Amino acid sequence: MIENNYRNLKFLIVDDFETFQKILKRLLHGLSAEYIDTALNGAQAVKSCQQNKYDVIFCDFDLGRGINGLQVLEELRHLELLKSGTVFIMVTAESGRDAVVGAMEYKPDAYMSKPVSSGELQSRLVKSLKQKQALAPLYRSLDNLEFEQAIKECDKHISESGRHKNFCLKTKGNVLLKLERFQQAQTLYEDVLNERPLSWAQLGLAHALAAQDLNQAAQKAFQKAYEDNPASLEAFEGAARALVKLGDAGAAQRLLEQSSTISSRSVTRQKLLADICKINGDFEGAAKASRRVVKLAEYGIHKSADNDLDLADNLTEAALHESNEDKTKELAHEALDTLKKTQKEYDNQDVAIQSKLVESRAQVSLNHDKAAQKALMEAEEQLQGATGKTTLRTQLELTKSYFQTGHKDKANELLAT
Repeated sequence: MIENNYRNLKFLIVDDFETFQKILKRLLHGLSAEYIDTALNGAQAVKSCQQNKYDVIFCDFDLGRGINGLQVLEELRHLELLKSGTVFIMVTAESGRDAVVGAMEYKPDAYMSKPVSSGELQSRLVKSLKQKQALAPLYRSLDNLEFEQAIKECDKHISESGRHKNFCLKTKGNVLLKLERFQQAQTLYEDVLNERPLSWAQLGLAHALAAQDLNQAAQKAFQKAYEDNPASLEAFEGAARALVKLGDAGAAQRLLEQSSTISSRSVTRQKLLADICKINGDFEGAAKASRRVVKLAEYGIHKSADNDLDLADNLTEAALHESNEDKTKELAHEALDTLKKTQKEYDNQDVAIQSKLVESRAQVSLNHDKAAQKALMEAEEQLQGATGKTTLRTQLELTKSYFQTGHKDKANELLAT
């Protein structure tokens, strides 16, 4: 029985308060658990998972300075340290919609609110572990990337119509999408929806349609998904992407801004919002989204120089298009401060060159022509002495700087190449 088998399992508790660690350890000891590790922050948690394989991980949502619980889950998956058979339970004292929806978007196996009772703890463990045990062959196939075998395991449980039928239907659909068998996935989701209006099937259908470039149908399917389930941020994002492909970037921006009022914790969604804002010429909106990207990615796997350069570039574009002089100065100086920080943090040739190019445009917005020409000249000198092939991003930044500093012939020549 699962209920009496905790002594054979390895647990990891991730929480920045030792008091809660002790409470949870005491509850687990009461369930006969013996192997229990602890971590005070996200970095320690990732390191522990690199050194050990855990059956159950309890992770607090707010871990203080550094990566939070959502980013721990994301990083463990990215580094392939979280096997399908591991139970990941998010624990939090936060009850706000932004926190709850943001946490559920990352799809932990279970979600518990503090304070945690012994009854709730055991209930969550039993439910999660029973599923992991019942579907162990399926999880092994997924971990080993044996997708055809995974489909067979799914079909076995689907034909038996057991308690895990819906989970296996959902998993099979995901595998079919991964294998790019989009028509088969579409048929599966449509068959499920014909029997019962399940939100995961509606979302899966939308993804299958989008993958086949059936953008009109995909947009409508994503719309139905978020109308049926307003907490489905994935549906908002999918609909926005479809709207861009349909040529309605304005509606896409409004949709993503609406989703941000529900939860704004996704780095990729904020990047998408920034890109769409630029398409719409809303550079201040792009800068606002880029600020969120930099803040959200500060300690996690999404942290990069490109995030900071994007922020500086969007601030500069906003400054160049701003009619209010004081606002222009504010945006331009924020861009210059961002560039200084970026160059200091990333000792990289491309970053140094791109920073100078963005700086030249920020100086143009301030009507500092000499400073703009100087920054451009320094970038050109660094390019001449650069080793290796110039990146496309650097070439595009150079083109924009040529245009803004009055070197249109050079800009057109570079565009021609």
